[in-house]
Amino acid sequence: SKNYQDRLYINDGTGIFKKDKSFQALSISGSAVAAADYDGDGDIDVFASGRQIPGFYGYDASSSLYLNEGGKLKLDINTSKLFNDIGMVTDAVWTDYDQDKDLDLLLVGEWMPLTIYNNDAGKLSKYDGDEAWKNTSGWWNKITVADLDGDGDDDFIVGNLGLNLKYKASKEEPFKLFTKDFDGNGTHDVYLGYYDQDGTLYPVRGRQCSSQQMPFIKEKFEDYEAFAVASIEDILDDKMEGAALKEVQMFESVWIENQGAGKLKIHKLPNKAQIAPIYTIIPTDFDNDGDIDLFVAGNYHNREVETTRSDAGTGLILRNDGKGNFTPLSTIESGIYASLDARDAVLVEAGPDKRKVIIVANNNGPAQVFGLN
Repeated sequence: SKNYQDRLYINDGTGIFKKDKSFQALSISGSAVAAADYDGDGDIDVFASGRQIPGFYGYDASSSLYLNEGGKLKLDINTSKLFNDIGMVTDAVWTDYDQDKDLDLLLVGEWMPLTIYNNDAGKLSKYDGDEAWKNTSGWWNKITVADLDGDGDDDFIVGNLGLNLKYKASKEEPFKLFTKDFDGNGTHDVYLGYYDQDGTLYPVRGRQCSSQQMPFIKEKFEDYEAFAVASIEDILDDKMEGAALKEVQMFESVWIENQGAGKLKIHKLPNKAQIAPIYTIIPTDFDNDGDIDLFVAGNYHNREVETTRSDAGTGLILRNDGKGNFTPLSTIESGIYASLDARDAVLVEAGPDKRKVIIVANNNGPAQVFGLN
């Protein structure tokens, strides 16, 4: 559908934008756009992420790369093959994390591990990562770059679901998703599973909700008692054959220390940063001590009845000691109370005194403005 095509609008220099009709984008249900001169030829190229395949949640979407050729964006067919079926990408950033004078591409997404594409003189290749980079599949929302430990290279801050929800995950017992047209009615079903204390994989949703989605469950398990002790394998049985499987190993929001030479170390953000999903991150020196601090925010209100909404987030400033050790400020200390359904935020300078101001954009709500002293 053309409704899923990205559009390019050109600024005429006076703040008037006109659609570039020559831009032929792929029809992708996207999320993030990251622009940079990745091939070093002096103009801006564009990575456009694929967020999902409509009607097929859980299946890997494809992303694309557009080269700037004489002021016109054209699909780089060969490089874009790297991003075929890469996953449900939510955010992307270009940065020279390995300090080889080329901009590398970092991607995060839902049901995706943290992903890097190394750039070698304009040629991208997927980086398998060191040991710390494995088992990082999460529900990642946001990635931001900043030098948090003052060693001169780029570290990363990555917002995830957080730990204040019924969903739990670990390397040993990942949170799982199975998707397929299990009941043969022409639409794809999604079935979530978690490991109980006995190591058995059980469904997240109960008999009533599950049977509304897949009526054969009510026929197979005639009462709640029978369903209560059934594992996902018991429920789906041979219907699991051919199903797509996704896993999450971690829900923590983190910062990633760049130790150089391709070595990365993952650090969990403080517990107060885990009480809600993080959708927006602003790195800056809030207290003027020379160290990069963080502002993080995010909630998620639009959930089904049996899963409570995430609304504990109020916006949080994390003070950095210069070594990547963060201390959360209270609402009284920071003066920030961003308690709505935050999705993004920007830091701007306002007024003749160039006062720092945070503007928070909220889903289905007004923007909030916080002036910093």
